[in-house]
Formats: sequence, C-alpha cells, structure tokens
Amino acid sequence: MKTFLNLVKINLKNSMYSTMGNKKRNAYSMIMIWGMIIVYLAGIMSFSAYTQAHVLLAANLPISSLLLQGALPVLLIVFIGAFFGMQQYLFKAKDYEMIASLPIPTYVVCLSRITAQMLIYFGYSLIFFLPYAITYCIYSTITIGTVLMIVLTILCIPLFATSVAMILSLCIQSIGKNSTVVQYIRVFIMAIVIGLLVYLYMTMSQSSSSAISTTLFYTQWIVDSITHPLSLATLWFVLSSVFPFVFLLYMVSHFYTYLYGYFNRTTKKKNKVPDSVCSKSPFQALLKKEWLRLSTSISYLTNSCMGLLLLLLSPIFVYFTFPKGAMDTTMLSIILVGIITYALALNSPLVISISLEGNAFWIAKSIPLSPTYILLAKTVLQLVLFLPIGLVATLCLSLVAYLPWYLVCILLLYTVAMVFVITTFALYCAKKYYNLSYTSEIQVIKQSKAVFFHVLFGMILSLVHILLLIWLSKYLAIWILLLGISILWLVVSIPLLIHQVKITPQQLNNML
Repeated sequence: MKTFLNLVKINLKNSMYSTMGNKKRNAYSMIMIWGMIIVYLAGIMSFSAYTQAHVLLAANLPISSLLLQGALPVLLIVFIGAFFGMQQYLFKAKDYEMIASLPIPTYVVCLSRITAQMLIYFGYSLIFFLPYAITYCIYSTITIGTVLMIVLTILCIPLFATSVAMILSLCIQSIGKNSTVVQYIRVFIMAIVIGLLVYLYMTMSQSSSSAISTTLFYTQWIVDSITHPLSLATLWFVLSSVFPFVFLLYMVSHFYTYLYGYFNRTTKKKNKVPDSVCSKSPFQALLKKEWLRLSTSISYLTNSCMGLLLLLLSPIFVYFTFPKGAMDTTMLSIILVGIITYALALNSPLVISISLEGNAFWIAKSIPLSPTYILLAKTVLQLVLFLPIGLVATLCLSLVAYLPWYLVCILLLYTVAMVFVITTFALYCAKKYYNLSYTSEIQVIKQSKAVFFHVLFGMILSLVHILLLIWLSKYLAIWILLLGISILWLVVSIPLLIHQVKITPQQLNNML
C-alpha cells in the first residue's frame, strides 16, 4: 500500500507541476496558479448555475435541469481526457522500462497511474458539477438521501465517462497506431459525442427535463437518482457507472505488461516511398513538418486546438441562452468579447511547439537555414489555423446575437487583434518556458509551465477586457471602445510578434 500511494503521489506531482522543478518556491507558485484557475472556473460555473436557475424558473421548467447542465460538461471533459489521454498515459509513458525494472508488481504501476488520473477527473466533477448541484439544492426541497446521491454522482460520473472512453480508445487503437483510419475514426467519434451533447443542450432550452432525459438513459438516471433517491434509477445509475469501470480496471491491470507491449508495436509499411521535399523551399518543408506533426497526433491536435472547437460551438450556446431581445446590445457585445478572448487563449499549438522537438532539437539547430525560419514556420501555422476559424466563429456569433453590421465588422477586427496578441504571447512562452526533456507528449501539452502561463494570460486578458468595457461603456459607445482596443492591440502586438520571431544562432544554440 505504501508503494502504491508513493506512485500515486509521484504521478500526481508530475501531472500538476512537472516542469516547475523540485524547489519549494516553484511548487508553491504552481499551487497558486492552480488555485487561481480553480477559483476562476468555479466562479464561472457558479454564476452560470445561478443564471440558468432563474431562466428555468421564469420559463416554468423543472429546476432539475440544472443537474444535467452540470453533468454534461463533466462527461465531455472526462471523456475527451480519457479518450485521448488515458490510453497514452498508461501505455506510452517513456519511464515504463525504468519503473518495470523495480521490484514493483506491474498491476500496482497500472493502478497508480489510473488512480492519479481519476483523482484529477474527480476534481473536474467538483468544479463543474458541484455548483449546479448546490444551486439545485437552494431552489428545491432536499433530504439526506439527496445530499448522499449528489456526493455519489460526483464520484460516479467520471467512472462512466472514463470507462466508455477507454473501451472505445483501446478498441480503435488495436487497429494500429500508425493507421490513418484510426485517426479518422477517433475524430468521427469525437464529432458524435460533441454533437450529442450540443443536441442535449439545445433540448434543455426548449423542453422539460423529462423530454431531455429520454434522449439518453444515463442522463435520465442522473436526474432521477438525485431527485428520487433509493429508486430503481439509482440502482441503474450506480451499476452503469461502477461495473464497467471495475471490469476495465481489472482487465487493464491484469494484462498491463501485454497491453503495453501491444500498443507500442510499430506498423510495418511496405514499399514506402519517402516524401520528396527537394522541390519545396526550406520554409515550406518546415511548415509541412509542423502541419504533419499537428495533424497526425490526435492528442496534440485536440488539446492545443480545443479553444477553437469551443469557439465554433459557442454560437449554439449563445443562440439558445440569449434569445433575441433578451439582452441589450452593449452587454451582449461584452459577453461575446469574453467568449472570443477566452476561447482563443485557451491553448495553442505554438506555445508547446518548441518543447515537442524534445531531445531531437539539435536537428533543427543543424539545418543550414536562418533560425528565424524555424520560429516563423511555427508561428505561421498558428496564424493559418486561428485567423480563418476565429473569423468564421466570430461572424456566426455576431449573426446569432443579431448585432448591427458595424459591430459585426468591429468584432471581426477585434478577433484579428486577439489572434495576434495571443500568438505573440504564445511564442514568448514557448521560447522562455520550453522543456526538451518531457517524459510523454501529454505532459508537455497539458502540464507544461508554458501552457499554464498561457492559459492564465488568457483568463486575465478576458477578465480585464470585460471589466474595462463594463466600466467605460457608461461613458462611450461600445463600438468606439472595441475599435480602440482592437487598433491598440494590433499596433502593439504585430511589432512584438516580429521581434519574437527573430532569433540569432547563438540564442538558438543556448536553447539546448
């Protein structure tokens, strides 16, 4: 048991502040950053739960719909994390050989990794589901059974999402890790899951919770088990959550060594013709390398472009949450500014692109090419992704919010400005907080120091813009404020971005 707890502690430490080093000062810094992020997210969820409760009461809809609205984000986040991360976390760890050489049973290693990830998933339940559950308790009659079922639900929802995601991931990965079909299948499944959750949110805005729950049995059991404890729905909810997870836990831990070897096999490719890059310029070759790395790594793609996905889905949320005439144009524009800024700054491929070079970064250093082109290729890839997708999402947001044409144009300009600002800061973090000795791809994508500072910057930037616009909108029209902020950021960020891209050979040499 002591060995198991020590391994769990090590895995949690690597996940929470792996790049901060072992100094207590750095550990305290990471704890403060995590605390700020948790408080920020919990505040958003609490405000959203309070707002939705009043919307449901005003529309004479059951307050139990809050339970679904809190459970769905947990299901989505845990499913994405387990579907793209758990399998790689278990079977792609670079320190497996070292740990396997120690006198520790392999099932203990496996269980410690799963336990560490599940503790993080339970944290997601507390942040996203608990505020909605507390709001539900405030506006409805509760019993001891209701409180116990809320606690049990917080524990069970991650179990169900992890089990489904892991079973699907293991089945798909058994086809072959280098198969292009695998990538398409995983993207297709993610599209189905996200589409289903969007459909449930749309249904929640139009009908009662009973109509919603019939869409998916599991969501029906969540609501019924809390609103009617000790019912048949409680039994089905617990069994559907616990039994698949226990079965998966036993099978994976029992055959951990075999599965690790199986999923680390290499696919033989016959008559492979190497891609010719002789006809391309050196910059085109570098840009193609960055694109292939992003498009062929599903973990890299989903984690670094999650903000773009949320931005594309945000028009659906705005359309059903803020119907026409429900809010004045000024406040609605401020809300859209917060959504655009936060989604664009959630993460980016650029912020971790240098760290992903790993110990092979010396190859880039040895290329007979100006070091500036190396950073320029990484920067151009982000701009090519973020600019068109951001503009399309902003246009859709403006249309569903029924904003006047001049505000639509200014919001598009604001999106361009934010893309350049976020790209500039992402490149700064990538150059300053790189880590070329990570133990897994997931570590540098999710838990690197650069990612934390980048996400924190996005939160602060969106919050500052919202508060500034709320304050100044009393004195000036919203379109004047947005136009001024956009032009100011463009004037500041573009020269800074050009400066960040420029790098000397000596500076590049010092990075390894």
